[in-house]
Amino acid sequence: MLYSAILSVQDMTKPTRAEREKILAMLPEDYMNPVQQDYFRRLIRHERQEVLDHILCPGMLPDIQSTKGDGGGESLSWVGMEQIDLPIDIAGRPISAKVNAGINLLRSPEAEKGIHMSRLYLLLDELTQGEITPALLQHVLKAFLVSHQGRSDEASIEISGELLLSRKSLNSNHSDWKAYPLTLSAELRQSFSITLKVGIPYSSTCPASAALSRHVAGLQFSKDFGNRIDSLPVAEIADWLVEKGMPATPHSQRSWAWVNIRLNQSAQSQAVIALIDYAEVALGTAVQTVVKRSDEQTFAVANGQNLMFCEDAARRLNNIFRCAPFCEAFDIRG
Repeated sequence: MLYSAILSVQDMTKPTRAEREKILAMLPEDYMNPVQQDYFRRLIRHERQEVLDHILCPGMLPDIQSTKGDGGGESLSWVGMEQIDLPIDIAGRPISAKVNAGINLLRSPEAEKGIHMSRLYLLLDELTQGEITPALLQHVLKAFLVSHQGRSDEASIEISGELLLSRKSLNSNHSDWKAYPLTLSAELRQSFSITLKVGIPYSSTCPASAALSRHVAGLQFSKDFGNRIDSLPVAEIADWLVEKGMPATPHSQRSWAWVNIRLNQSAQSQAVIALIDYAEVALGTAVQTVVKRSDEQTFAVANGQNLMFCEDAARRLNNIFRCAPFCEAFDIRG
């Protein structure tokens, strides 16, 4: 038996695993040369790998998602993933985006437990291959439904991030970068729809505070000049205004206007930049980036000429977006 087994090794035939293990147990460590020992070890490893390959064959893996669900196959309005990191191009500018993606799951007596999220995840990569457009979003949403044929009839994608735009200073001819938070949402239900939500920071000077400040200035002027008001030289009045003309100042604050619009079917990828431009023109006091003294003065004048409550800001935005060619409907929060 021992002799025939060794012949098998020398002839490089493949004995059974039991024979190999028995030979290795019976032989002294130095009986076989290193080549023969290595051959035995490789045969054992190869046999184990064949077993593993059989067990891990993709065709043999269990598919839990496709098994029948519990609870009578109740429909689910949304199943998917959130906060997926993707590099996205919006209006020709790269952003590091967080993406939510999902579909519904239809009610059926033969309903399956769940969706195949990996299919959606892989399809999302198409969004990274070029600039985001309504056509591209609609294409990916249709692919979502095709990947779950008969099990879903609604799909959605939501892209969130910050769009960086270069903005010019008010007077000094410099420019710098400003970030605008945005959310782009696309849905495919009975029809395709796309909405865009953008936050625009602006300075709001309170009209009530401005009126109270002017009242204090008037009282101080009367106190300082009394009965001389009718005969005061213009130069003296000018000097007083420079030195003491602001005994009280109105308060201003950084505010946010959130504009949420439903884009019409003809909207282009540049609509997000147009939306921001429309809003900043309407408000008149967009938060600045780089500011020199001349810019600061111009900004102060703009605040004084655009006193507004949040209601005033909402009305201004309402008036301008009624005329926006890319806008089908809108909602404004401030």
